[in-house]
Amino acid sequence: MQRQISFTVLFVLLLAACHAEAAQPLPTVVPTIDLAAVSTGATAVANTPAYTPTLEPTNCEALLEVEVSPDVHMECSFVTVPEDRSGDVTDTIQLAVVKLISNDSTSSAAPVIFLPGGPGGPALDYIGSQYNGLIAPLQSEHDVILFDPRGVGRSEPKMDCWGIKLTYLRDLSNDFSQAERAEKYLDALYNCQERLEEDGVNLAAYHSESIAADVRDILQVLGYEKAHLLGVSYGTRLAQQIMQDYPEWVETAVLDSVVPMSTQAVVKTATWPDEARQDLFAACANQPECQASYPDLETIYQELQISLQENPLPLIFNDPVLGNEIEIMANAATLESAMLWSVPNPYLAPVVPKMLYDLRDGDTTLLKSAVGLPLLTYEDISLGMTISVLCHDQVSSMSAEQLANGPESYPQLGILNTVSFFENGRFLINLCDQWGALATQTASPEPVRSSIPTLILAGELDTTTPPTFGQHVAETLSQSTFIEVPEQGHVPSFGPANSCLLEIILAFLQNPGQTPVYSCEIEDTEVKFYAPYSGNEPIPLTPFSNSSLPFTIMMPQGWRAAESNHFYWLRYSGDVAQIAIQVSPTSITEWLDFLMENYVGEGLEEYPEYDGQIGTIGRTWHRYLTTYDGHPVTFLFTEENGLTYHVAFASIREEHAALYLNMVIPALDSIELK
Repeated sequence: MQRQISFTVLFVLLLAACHAEAAQPLPTVVPTIDLAAVSTGATAVANTPAYTPTLEPTNCEALLEVEVSPDVHMECSFVTVPEDRSGDVTDTIQLAVVKLISNDSTSSAAPVIFLPGGPGGPALDYIGSQYNGLIAPLQSEHDVILFDPRGVGRSEPKMDCWGIKLTYLRDLSNDFSQAERAEKYLDALYNCQERLEEDGVNLAAYHSESIAADVRDILQVLGYEKAHLLGVSYGTRLAQQIMQDYPEWVETAVLDSVVPMSTQAVVKTATWPDEARQDLFAACANQPECQASYPDLETIYQELQISLQENPLPLIFNDPVLGNEIEIMANAATLESAMLWSVPNPYLAPVVPKMLYDLRDGDTTLLKSAVGLPLLTYEDISLGMTISVLCHDQVSSMSAEQLANGPESYPQLGILNTVSFFENGRFLINLCDQWGALATQTASPEPVRSSIPTLILAGELDTTTPPTFGQHVAETLSQSTFIEVPEQGHVPSFGPANSCLLEIILAFLQNPGQTPVYSCEIEDTEVKFYAPYSGNEPIPLTPFSNSSLPFTIMMPQGWRAAESNHFYWLRYSGDVAQIAIQVSPTSITEWLDFLMENYVGEGLEEYPEYDGQIGTIGRTWHRYLTTYDGHPVTFLFTEENGLTYHVAFASIREEHAALYLNMVIPALDSIELK
């Protein structure tokens, strides 16, 4: 059966919370509206009263709440625009804007304006996380503009709905009975609505059309005539709105992981998440080390589906919002949801094979990371803005046929082991009418038709915005180039393939009239699957020293350095491989007593057991063994010149011996006194 992709994953937080087999009809808690009264025509062009957007400079460090390096040339401001351009234009909102100035003072290139995902996601946070990988290369020739969209982040007002997030967390903890869930979610929804409206927020004024006008106004007050659009995920939907409404302001567009304006018209069979999963498994099978470590992944996955449905596993993790422990029973739907989040994620996909094999053996560590990812994702999302945008942009344009469909027509509502309460799509339009964000006239379901040069990127493994979406949009953009990136997931330009894709993007911006050439090699894009270190390859080492050490030592190259001379491998979320070295006048016995007093019972499972002496170049070390959260830990001590040198090394059991021989021993051999 074919399924319609109707709205984004975030709608789960409004309409979530029961297992499919236990779904109950939704109580009548919102008024029903006449479906015949919902227009199916195109959006009318509003008569906008005259207004002038204004700009007020502000301190960048105060706005971003970080110390800004003097080497980073930026200007920060609040741009004031009407909340509702078709209403009282003196009722205004403030948009937080950052302009990073081009390093080439002679460049006349148009700026690049970044359009973030969501809807409801902030953009200014990317200045820290994506500066080196994305912003700095663009800044070599272009000014780069980032802004938090209306209702989001540092812009005012902020349309957050913490009550919905807290309700979701309580639901994960099974705080509600089956009968209570719909009422609890709707109470949280309408409490948020009441609070926002009491604060003077016009919920009907937050949608892609108004944000597109915001972009035009930002460019105008900054003194630009055109810009290159760079949109990711929902930001691609916004880019299309700008291309449609304000084409004269657009130089080019780069769309990474496309959400079509005509989402309702994009039909994809319900098998595309399965296809992405099977593509990932095939990629593992094509890599000898992954195949040797994790054979027959599809069989393992199907067996886990059966076993988890019959015998769910308890899953305890900390929610990132409150820090509270959450316990759920992980069943087949939990695993399916974890896969939907993991397969398109470039940092979780490499450990999916290990996650499945660990789960088969009863180890839920990696499953916790996958289940917890949405909580981290939603933490900074302004859900009030999300609801308004989705109601206006998507629910308003649902056809009568779509409104009659049941929950099975909305596959993404199954994320996080939840399904919607509504019997059919009519509930959605009733909810959005109650929220007050339905479009006066429904948006056109037609795709954007334009000759603006456009580069479209899609990840082969993307289960959120599959390549079909990008292909659909490319069909009506006459000067577009579509690139499907092998073995990459959602927003590939932010993932491991960032370097080669950015070269393509920069070349396109420099010469948009020339068809972009895909130049990535397979090693740039292939999933680097995790397999336990076997010792077949050496661990590269690099010299390390600081003022706390009386010697230099070779430490693993590429491992992340942290406080107290700790180094972490961090190949995947939850990777425990680490090594630390410390020096103190404390004796070995005092070191062991310190470990006993502070760590035994807090992860360290027993007092370290003496395992004899080992010799390295110029020294004899005393070795002690124990476990920490089930993982082996080796402690090594030697005494020299009144000081005790202490080395601690931990990893998973499967690779402990190989890392000890190929990394720890060479590091100890390399010690040279200063």
